[in-house]
Amino acid sequence: MSLLVAGGRVVTPVDGGPVRDLGLLDVLIDGNRIVAVGEVGGARAAAAGSCETIDATGCFVLPAALDLHVHLSAQASNGGEPNGFVDDFAMGTAAAAAGGVGTVGQMSFAEDGWTLSGALNRDAAAAQRDARVDVLLIPGLVTPTAEDVAAIPALARAGHPALKVVDPSFGGDPSLIEAAIAAAGRAGMIALVHCENAALIDAAGRRLIASGRGGLEHFAQSRPVETEVSSVRWAVEVCRRTGTPMVLVHVSSAQALAVAASARADGVPVFVETRPMYLHLTDEVFSRPQPGRFTGMPAVRSARDVAALWQGIADGTVHTVASDHAPWRLADKTDSGLTVASARMGVADLQTWVGMLFSEGVLGGRFGIETFVEVTSTNAARLYGLAPAKGSVSVGADADLMILDPLRHSVIDGAAQYSAAGYSVYDGMTVRGGVRACVVRGALAWSDTGVLAAPGHGQLVGRTSETGALGRAVARGESGWSGLAPT
Repeated sequence: MSLLVAGGRVVTPVDGGPVRDLGLLDVLIDGNRIVAVGEVGGARAAAAGSCETIDATGCFVLPAALDLHVHLSAQASNGGEPNGFVDDFAMGTAAAAAGGVGTVGQMSFAEDGWTLSGALNRDAAAAQRDARVDVLLIPGLVTPTAEDVAAIPALARAGHPALKVVDPSFGGDPSLIEAAIAAAGRAGMIALVHCENAALIDAAGRRLIASGRGGLEHFAQSRPVETEVSSVRWAVEVCRRTGTPMVLVHVSSAQALAVAASARADGVPVFVETRPMYLHLTDEVFSRPQPGRFTGMPAVRSARDVAALWQGIADGTVHTVASDHAPWRLADKTDSGLTVASARMGVADLQTWVGMLFSEGVLGGRFGIETFVEVTSTNAARLYGLAPAKGSVSVGADADLMILDPLRHSVIDGAAQYSAAGYSVYDGMTVRGGVRACVVRGALAWSDTGVLAAPGHGQLVGRTSETGALGRAVARGESGWSGLAPT
C-alpha cells in the first residue's frame, strides 16, 4: 500500500551527514520503505492520486523516535511479572506509537534464573506476538558467568548491537563484567552501562534508616551524586582500557556529565544518554505528597543538574534521550511500607517524553529542531547500527515517521494514556506541540483520529550497519568527526 505524507517540513540527516531542515516537502511511501522525498506537489504527482494521503501542512515530518531503553513485561500485565513492571509489549508499544516512537529497545536481562538466550527468546516471542512498533532486543547482564561472556560473539552475529551491564558493586564479578565489555567490543557491539555504586547506596540507606529517616521523602539522600560519579569514573576507565564504545545510560548529574565529556575530549569512545525525569523534575518532588511516585535509578537531582543536562543536549555532550520506561501502578509505588532501601524503581514515560522534549527544548528556545532530531532518533540509529534504515527521512529508509504539530497543546493525564501505570509523574503539566501521527513500516501506527496499529505490526530489528564505528573513529582521533556526524 502507498502512503503520501504531504506538505510537511522535513528535518532529517542528509547523505549520512548532519541533520538539516529541508523545508516543505512531500514524502512518498510504498510498502514499508520511503521511495521519494521531493518538492511539494512532486511526490504527489508521482503518486498519481492512487494512495492514501496524510496532510502534514503546518507540521514537522521527522524520523520516528528511537527509544532504545525500555522495560516491558513479556507476559500480560498481572501486577508484576517478572519484575513488577505492568506494561506488556502491546500496551507499551501503544504508548510508544502515541508518543511518536517507532522503535523501542527492550532490556532483556538474564537474571532470576534466565539464561541470555532464554531471556532473548522470551522477549522475542512476546514482541513478535504483541508489538505495534519495531523492537530491538538488548541482552543484559548483572552477574555474568564465564559462559555468558563466551556467548557474546554469537549475540553479535545474530544482530544484537549492544550489551547492557551494571556496575559490579551490584553483585557481579568485576573481572567478568570487564571481560564482557571487552568481548562486546571485539565482536563489534557497544556496551551500555548502568552507573551507580550499589555499595555506597547501601551504606547511605542504612545510615538513613538507622537515624529514623528511611521514608521515601529522603530518597534523594539515599542515592547522592557521588554514587553515580564514582561509577562513571570506573566505566570510563574500563572504556579506556578495552576500547569498547560505551553508552552511559540515564546520566542524571552535572558531575557525571563532566566526567564523560572530559573522557571524550581525550578520545575515549564514551557517549551519554539521559532520561526525561532528569530534564523536567528536581529533587523537590520528594517533598510532595506520595514521594514514592518519583523514585528511580539514579534519583532526580538539583536544578543545577537539570540545567547542565539541557545544556548538554544543546552543546552535543548528551547524545541521546531515552525514556527508561519502567512502569508501576501508583499503589505499588506509594506503598506505605516502602523505605529508601526497598523503593520501587522506575516510571512510565514512553508516551510523554518526545512531546515534552519538543515543548521545553525546541519551543522553549534551548535548541533547534535539528538537535531534537539528533537526540530523539538519528544519533541512536547511528550508535546502535540501525542507520541508514532508521533515523532518517530518505529514499530507501524504513518508512518510520513522526508528524509533529507545533501548535498542538495538551495537559498530561496519565490515567488517559495507554500505559497500565495509570498515572504520570508529569500529571497536570502543559505540553506545547504534540504528535499528530506516527507511521511505522509504512502504515499508521497511531493517529489522533483513533488509528492504532494491531499487535504484531511491529517487527524485531537488528544491526544493519557497523555498530560502534563512530566510537572507534573518535578513539582513533580521526579528523572530521564532531559529535556523531561528519562535519
